[in-house]
Amino acid sequence: MLLISALLCTLFYNGSETTNYRLYNSIFYVFYIFCQQSAGISPRSWASRLIHFTTHITFLIVFIAYSANFISHLTVQRSRLPFSDFQGLLDDGTYGLGVVYNNAHEDYLKNSKDPVIRDAYRTLVEPKREELPRHTLVGLSRLCDETKYSFFCSKITASGSMQNLSCNIIEIKEMSYRITLSFVINKKSPYKRFFNRLLDLKSTGIIDRTNKAFWPPIMEKGTNEHHTLVTLDMVSIVYVMWAAGVSISVLILCLERRLRART
Repeated sequence: MLLISALLCTLFYNGSETTNYRLYNSIFYVFYIFCQQSAGISPRSWASRLIHFTTHITFLIVFIAYSANFISHLTVQRSRLPFSDFQGLLDDGTYGLGVVYNNAHEDYLKNSKDPVIRDAYRTLVEPKREELPRHTLVGLSRLCDETKYSFFCSKITASGSMQNLSCNIIEIKEMSYRITLSFVINKKSPYKRFFNRLLDLKSTGIIDRTNKAFWPPIMEKGTNEHHTLVTLDMVSIVYVMWAAGVSISVLILCLERRLRART
């Protein structure tokens, strides 16, 4: 707005524009346009008209961008997690960490090459090891029963247990690790063609598509942005400001007419 005002002022002093576009007037003319009001004075030169046209287009783009950002801010809900890695879990200090008793995931936490993960196990898991759940579903249920609790388990196992939980859980992908399982078969096994067919389905993405369609996608709602409906109450402040502006304008207009009538 200041740049456009300066351009109008420059045209007034150095160009063929006869309309009074001094700096003071130019600032208010541009401000009128950004408030969707008429300036009351038309520019005479084509250069000034081009600046006016550009100002209207600029206002339109800014207004559309603001409206889109405002609605997306209301529509897209983003989850703010108290921690996103094991170091954050240790620094928070209020959340517990659970894992199925005496299974591979506990061994990973205990013997990890990462000192932070080993420290998390010694601090949060080992002192309460005898209280660890014996089954994945029990550990996941604690997420719904306890306010500040985290559970370390297989994503596939957790996905299969989602329909038995009374709450939605959030997956923290930064605190996960990948594992690889292999089937050892005879070179001349009749099942070799079957496993080769599985590899083909994996490489073409069919297995991933079937996996997403079969398992309930509840865990993904926590980390991904999920959408909500924007109601009239959410944007009511916009209409309140508009109504207040109109009311104040009418009030000022009435006062001006009374003052003029007296004079």
